[in-house]
Amino acid sequence: MGAKLTFDTVTGANVYMDDASLYGKALEISGLSVNPVMKDISPIGMFGKKKVMTGIDALSVDVTWDFINEKVTNPFKDYNLKVYGNVVRRENGTDRSLKAYMELRGRLGDNDLMGTLKGQEWSGQKTKFELDYILVKHDGEEILEIDVENNVFKDHGEDMLAEMRNNANL
Repeated sequence: MGAKLTFDTVTGANVYMDDASLYGKALEISGLSVNPVMKDISPIGMFGKKKVMTGIDALSVDVTWDFINEKVTNPFKDYNLKVYGNVVRRENGTDRSLKAYMELRGRLGDNDLMGTLKGQEWSGQKTKFELDYILVKHDGEEILEIDVENNVFKDHGEDMLAEMRNNANL
C-alpha cells in the first residue's frame, strides 16, 4: 500500500439503514482516506531503525446531508448503512458518471445536525462516521473493502492480508 489511498467523492446519494429504511439523502460523501500506521523498530543486531506498517489509522467519512432522519442520531450505536450514488471520473478529457455503491458500519462522530438554520438557505447538516467496515464499488467493480474487526483489507479485489493470515495459520 502506498503512503495514502484516497477515494472519489460520492454525490447525490440515497443512504439506507439496515437494508430497509431511508436514513437520508446525501449531497456529498467524502473524506475517506486510508493511512498506514508506522512503527519504528530497532531489534538487536540491526544497525539503525526501520519503519514497519502495523495496520491502518482509524477510518471515517464525512457526509453533507440534503435530508437526514434526525431520530437516528445516537453516537453510542453502530449503524449499518448502504449508499447508492454517483461518482464522476475524468477519463481522456471527458467526464464519466459511474454508479457508486458503499456499505458502511460505524458510529456517528462529529456532527452538526442543526446546521445554521437561516431562512431560504440550505442549513448545512454534516456528520462524520467513524467506521469499522467499508466496501466501495464503482460500476460493480470492487475498489476497496476493509473490515477492521475481521482482518480484511482488499484493494481492487486483491487480498492485501493473505500472506499475514497464511503465516499465522488463519
